[in-house]
Amino acid sequence: MNPLKPGTVLQRAHGIEIYLDSATEVRITFDQQSDLYLDRSLAVLEVFAQPTSLQDALQKLQIKRAQDWIDVTGTINKLYRNGALVESGAKPLIPEPNSDGFGAPTIHISMLNDRSRTTAFQRAIAEVVKPGDIVVDVGTGTGILAVTAAQAGAARVYAIESGAMAEAAAAVFAASDAVEKLTLIRGWSTQVELPERADVLISETIGFDPFAERILQTTKDARCRLLKPDARLVPNRIKAYGLAVTMPGDKVAQVAFTRDTIAKWREWFGVDFTPLLDVVGESASPQLNVSQQQATTWPLLTEPVLLADTDLTTFQETVIESTVEAEFIRAGVMNGFLMFFELGVASETITTHPLLAAMDNHWPNPVWVFANPRIVEAGDRLTVQYGYNIAGQNSTVHLA
Repeated sequence: MNPLKPGTVLQRAHGIEIYLDSATEVRITFDQQSDLYLDRSLAVLEVFAQPTSLQDALQKLQIKRAQDWIDVTGTINKLYRNGALVESGAKPLIPEPNSDGFGAPTIHISMLNDRSRTTAFQRAIAEVVKPGDIVVDVGTGTGILAVTAAQAGAARVYAIESGAMAEAAAAVFAASDAVEKLTLIRGWSTQVELPERADVLISETIGFDPFAERILQTTKDARCRLLKPDARLVPNRIKAYGLAVTMPGDKVAQVAFTRDTIAKWREWFGVDFTPLLDVVGESASPQLNVSQQQATTWPLLTEPVLLADTDLTTFQETVIESTVEAEFIRAGVMNGFLMFFELGVASETITTHPLLAAMDNHWPNPVWVFANPRIVEAGDRLTVQYGYNIAGQNSTVHLA
């Protein structure tokens, strides 16, 4: 990325979402990133709503003190590095290759080893793609789904990839007998433009929490800018579910303060940490991701509770809020709430339910761990409040 100069013309990138975290902090969510900025960022983004040179922007911001200069230029540089500000007329920002996140080979190895998931997507593409279709594949990764679309009869396939795996996809395309149909576009889907609108959208940007990779935001943007009005989608539906569970004590102790660990630390360090139990209270810890093999051994205390049902072809809101009730089907100790999802891919459904998922399923199950376990009886009622993308946050659960 080139250093900024006084004459550099910048503008606000498309697809930015802004949330006020407090009186002094702003959370800016862009594609699959979320970061905190000082309140200067609101003024900076407003100045760059239209293409503006850096020099003119600094004049409009009326900087008077040295610290103001440091704060504002630092915010501009941070917004620019993260893609929230882009050079006017420049090609879409391409992150530098790295071995972390979705650029890590191990992520794509695990997905390709999930044969059940990958072949289900291939069957869905063969069912949905018609001869002569224009297809866009958002987050193509290794390119397997784009190649499948070309083999299914698509006239052209635009494969979009922002990460380091773009080079791998290019090599896979070059080795394919359908290479003339495949066009790799490096960048974020919310920043790129296509030469034509597509008949079909393919996007396997599904996380352990199915919404965490921002499939709602990227799909909504694609429907507005990249697709024809009657476009077909793979996947076309996401249903998120929850299950109250009893977790082993050692799993709970990984992320929550428990009386056993408090006693252990008192013995080790000679300090009483009991007050920490009051700090955590009934709130949930950050999610703990567990493998299907682990979760199958846990007692399930409720039937699946539907948290969200999203038709990707028609939804409008990227914020999800729901309150649902469940009944305990057996007595036990509830100290966790496990999430799984069902993915509609054409006429098939992929599930990550720990008892029903394929053995090669690569998606672990997120679990909210509760510091204070609850003793429940069969017939007791449970109220679940679920939220996604509230103030820019991933999924949250509150139980009552």
